[in-house]
Amino acid sequence: MEQKAFNMLVTEVFKQFLKQFFQYEDQSTLQGSDEGKNYDNAIFISLFGDIEGGFILEVDNDTVEKFLRHIHDNLKQKIDLAQLVKGYIGEFGNILASRIVTNLGKNFGTTHLSTPSLFTGMGMSVDLFYEKSLSTVINSEFGLFKVTFSVAEF
Repeated sequence: MEQKAFNMLVTEVFKQFLKQFFQYEDQSTLQGSDEGKNYDNAIFISLFGDIEGGFILEVDNDTVEKFLRHIHDNLKQKIDLAQLVKGYIGEFGNILASRIVTNLGKNFGTTHLSTPSLFTGMGMSVDLFYEKSLSTVINSEFGLFKVTFSVAEF
């Protein structure tokens, strides 16, 4: 998968996710870089089988809190920060990782995903150390979401 295809896939899945789960028509753009930015929450999904690698979705607490205000104000749903990050944003990570692996699976065989793990802390910096990495930053109305996908060379 090339960077351009990865960017398009991430954007498409993000917009579908917001529309399906939150009835929100998204106008997000991709941001070239987030150099020096640290995040407070990271969803990690491991890939194993015919492809070895990892998937990380990162988001900061300010973005999550703005997202929560939208949910509370517009959808009249009461959920807390932990439920949004672990449940909904974790599910977005799971959906996106599955779509990426499905696209790769057409060419590289059988690959499985681990259960998503949530890591939280103030201003974390997370990295994957595989040979090939693709990364993009979604600049949404709520803030930044960083998506990184990394695999061992085949």
